Amino acid sequence: MADFTRESKLNRAFVKLADTLTDDFDVVDLLQTLVEECSEILDTQAAGLMLLDGLGELQLVASTSEEATLIEVMQLNAGAGPCVECFTTGKPVTVGDIERSGDRWPAFRLEAMRQGFKSVHATPMRL
Repeated sequence: MADFTRESKLNRAFVKLADTLTDDFDVVDLLQTLVEECSEILDTQAAGLMLLDGLGELQLVASTSEEATLIEVMQLNAGAGPCVECFTTGKPVTVGDIERSGDRWPAFRLEAMRQGFKSVHATPMRL
């Protein structure tokens, strides 16, 4: 897929997402497709999507790898990490070098490095 431009990848993603919107579409499948397509378009190695549940609790609803799932769930359990901070502040959080991120989120830092992550970028999505 490296031969495709970002625009053609985006067009392909919109078509793929639109194809899932049938009368009986599954929201979880739609969100999983969205995460996978965004990861490919943005050329990331992994991605995850957290949303509020009906009780106002942040939950992981989709991810592109087991490693991404592990660090997302770890952040939720610890109540700390770049994705949790992004949600609570409503601002993007970028960590360019996890190994040198200091003591900001020690549990996240250790688990992310253990899972092979080098950097992370969290982006808020608000209505």
